[in-house]
Amino acid sequence: MKNANFYDSNANLQNINYKPDREINRGLIEELSTNEYIQQKLNIILIGASGSGKTWISNAFGVNACMERYRVQYIRLPDLFQEIEEAKIQGHYKKYMKKLSKVDLLILDEFLLTNISEGERNDLFEVIQSRTDNKSTIYCSQWAPEGWLGKLGNGPLADAILDRIRNSSYTILLKGRSLREDYSKIK
Repeated sequence: MKNANFYDSNANLQNINYKPDREINRGLIEELSTNEYIQQKLNIILIGASGSGKTWISNAFGVNACMERYRVQYIRLPDLFQEIEEAKIQGHYKKYMKKLSKVDLLILDEFLLTNISEGERNDLFEVIQSRTDNKSTIYCSQWAPEGWLGKLGNGPLADAILDRIRNSSYTILLKGRSLREDYSKIK
C-alpha cells in the first residue's frame, strides 16, 4: 500500500456513491472487485468530468488489488512524463521502464488531460506496449477514448496507442454533478 503512492489510500469499493444521477453500473463494479480483470491482464477506463470521482474510484480499485497482494502504482500522467524524463537524464530509462512494466496494476490519472508532445507520445507508447497483454492499467480521463486521438497528435502511433487500450478495457462512465460539492468541508 505504501509503495502504491495512492492519492487516497482510504478509498474503498464498498463506499462508492451510487446515486442514480451518476448511473454507475453496480454489477460491473462488483465484477471488477474480484480482481479477475488483473488476472486476465485487462484494463479499466474511468471517464468523467472533474469531480466525478475518477481518482477516488481508481484508488479504491488499487487498494482492493493491494489487499489481494497485487503490486500497484498510482501516478498522474504529467508526473509519469516527468519521472521518465528524469530517468533519461540520469541514465536509468530502461530500468525505470522495466519497473513500470512489472507493476500488476498501474493507475494513470489525468490521462490525456492536455495535448502531449511527440516525445511524450513515444514514451507513452512504450509504457502501454510493455503492459499490453501482460499487466493491467486503469486510465482516468475527462475525455472519452474518441477524444484521445487529438490529444495524442493523430497519426499511426496515436492509433497504435488507442488500439492497445480500447480493445482490452472495461469502460466506466461517471455522470452527475461534481462530488466535491457534496463532500466539501465548506458549506
